[in-house]
Amino acid sequence: MKSIFRSSNDSQPLSVLMCVRVVLLLLIVPTLALQGDATMGGTPTDVIEAIDRAQEKRELRLSGYSASEHYTVRNSHFSQTAELTATVVYQKGQGKTYSVLTRSGPGLLQERVINRILKEDALLSRNVTRSHNLLTSANYTMKVRGIESVNGTPCYAVLIFPRAHNFALIEGVAWFDVNGLSLLRIEGKPAASPSFWTGKPTIEREYTVLNGLSFPIHSRATSKGLLTGKSQLDIDYTQYALLE
Repeated sequence: MKSIFRSSNDSQPLSVLMCVRVVLLLLIVPTLALQGDATMGGTPTDVIEAIDRAQEKRELRLSGYSASEHYTVRNSHFSQTAELTATVVYQKGQGKTYSVLTRSGPGLLQERVINRILKEDALLSRNVTRSHNLLTSANYTMKVRGIESVNGTPCYAVLIFPRAHNFALIEGVAWFDVNGLSLLRIEGKPAASPSFWTGKPTIEREYTVLNGLSFPIHSRATSKGLLTGKSQLDIDYTQYALLE
């Protein structure tokens, strides 16, 4: 295995992977599907206002949930992947707690990437930061591009431009089901690149709908740098259950 660590900057590639995950985490918050609040005949302004209302109703409805998450971290400087499976429980006002079930792969990636990822995830799920990262017109300038298909479902394709120069916000495209405004897909790049991150990762995330709420089912982030090599983070989400 080729070493990728150098003096005081020896954790740079690992920081890249962790930052990729941080950006993904900020998109994990489910989005309420607002039935009947916008139709294919609505104006772009109507659609955007309906998305905002959906987020507000979502915050009122979501008391908590549990799920299983599987992480796979790859880096071109490592011959093995690092993997972890954990259960997560989210409760309103308290955030997330994780219980690790299995882990495998390089100890460095486990300790310095995945463990830090879980810690950051728990912090980011607290109420203090949630409102600043929701996919609403308060945090983004939004422009309806048109109606496009996502896996056979007609969706509003909405261009999203962060109002703040913040790596926690994504510049790209979000797709919402035209019949219920459920978020089905999002892709793009972070609005800013932190000092410890070489370049901006490409982020893709797919969602499923459970009781009118959109939850992620798969996330992928990829980045490539001259010194850091190619990095890829995949997260699979299963076994969702809503909590009262």
